[in-house]
Amino acid sequence: MLTTKERAQKVGERIVAARKRKGMSQVELSKVLAERYGRDPESVRRTLVNNETGKYSPRLHFLEAIAAATEQPLAFFAVEEGGEADGEAVPFREAV
Repeated sequence: MLTTKERAQKVGERIVAARKRKGMSQVELSKVLAERYGRDPESVRRTLVNNETGKYSPRLHFLEAIAAATEQPLAFFAVEEGGEADGEAVPFREAV
């Protein structure tokens, strides 16, 4: 069974893969996400880095925005015990 930290790392790996498949840098993706949220791109980049490295699990709305920006289905970011995509929901932190 994956720990919360391991699951966050696996999701982070998926975020990196999706971003690279789209040919985007962290800065480019951060700018797209910042426009969506009306936030400072550098603040969004720090959040993105924390999600990509598995320091924190992304909030669902943030992951949905990443999926849209990278043109990946949300299920792409789902992981099962072996770390493979299974199309099931990934447990995310609840939005505050």
